[in-house]
Amino acid sequence: MDPEELDQTLARTRLSTSVPALRARTAEGLFATVDMLAAAVAGRSGRDPGDFAVRTLAGAVMGALITALFTWVDQDGATPLPALVDEALGLLEAGLPT
Repeated sequence: MDPEELDQTLARTRLSTSVPALRARTAEGLFATVDMLAAAVAGRSGRDPGDFAVRTLAGAVMGALITALFTWVDQDGATPLPALVDEALGLLEAGLPT
């Protein structure tokens, strides 16, 4: 991503998370994405998309992605977003710290 695209994406993300109406709309999109992830997991696992374990995994993945995105925005893009996503998914894969 070039610097101009980076700045635009950061500004757009800040706006969508700080304006209440936009934040609500963003949340709707996130819920829809959890549904899509659950459908993909269900398709690969042979389980129902409404299965609790399937939806829990989809929600956890979405939570990891959201955390990576918010961290990226909070850091003004200092750490590349793909690196944060990789780290977040790695933490999810490793399980809770003990």
